[in-house]
Amino acid sequence: MSGVKLLAMKSMINWGNNYMKVRKAEQCDINNNLLSLYIEGFNMHYEKRKDIFSEKTADELKDNLIEMINNPDENVFVIDDNGKIIGYAATKFKDKATRAIWIDEIVIDINYQNKGYGKILIDEICKYAKQNKCVRVELNCW
Repeated sequence: MSGVKLLAMKSMINWGNNYMKVRKAEQCDINNNLLSLYIEGFNMHYEKRKDIFSEKTADELKDNLIEMINNPDENVFVIDDNGKIIGYAATKFKDKATRAIWIDEIVIDINYQNKGYGKILIDEICKYAKQNKCVRVELNCW
């Protein structure tokens, strides 16, 4: 997408004795819990809405995730906890009458839920949206 700043976001978050980074996903993250989280999120959607989602194999989901990571119109943000991916959010820009960023999905590892990591991820996406002249951040749920 032209005019979009490359993600310079590598925010360090001091959480207790740990330092975590929020950053853009890389293909090497796939084998470092990102694919597992992506499959978990997909399966939740599939089980609840079989009328919308079709069943997919792990290889198909891996291919989808690689496409998302490599697509310049999409961003996959991850929380990196000392080398382990503990959460991610997939976003897309919407350019209509005004510019927005849409959070398509957000998943936090079950062992890290209810500890504020989802909020940290959303806060970093909001900063990124502002850097890219978005007037709003959208998150849809069903």
